Amino acid sequence: MVANLHATGNVDRRLADAELLRAATFVDGFADPDEPIVLGGDFNLTLQNSRVLPELVGPVWGFEGATPEGIDHILVRGPTATAPMRWPEERRRVGGRLLSDHAPVERDVQ
Repeated sequence: MVANLHATGNVDRRLADAELLRAATFVDGFADPDEPIVLGGDFNLTLQNSRVLPELVGPVWGFEGATPEGIDHILVRGPTATAPMRWPEERRRVGGRLLSDHAPVERDVQ
């Protein structure tokens, strides 16, 4: 099961936390028992400013792989996956122009 979320960028992080919890609850309920889940996207939250993200990567929810820095994440539950890797700025440049203010995150999931 693969799901994507682009949470609100509001200054009040409780809104993005609520959206993340809602997305995780939805995909968890939609997936079959023991079905692998990948939940990724722009959460607009870091591990440091979120109450929900640390819970998702805890033992109750069982996701792993929150990006240590940044607001973009690829959480995985079930399959094995490489550690999240944020693209360096030089990889995001084309013709000298920076393509995004976000550093994309990538993981290999098996």
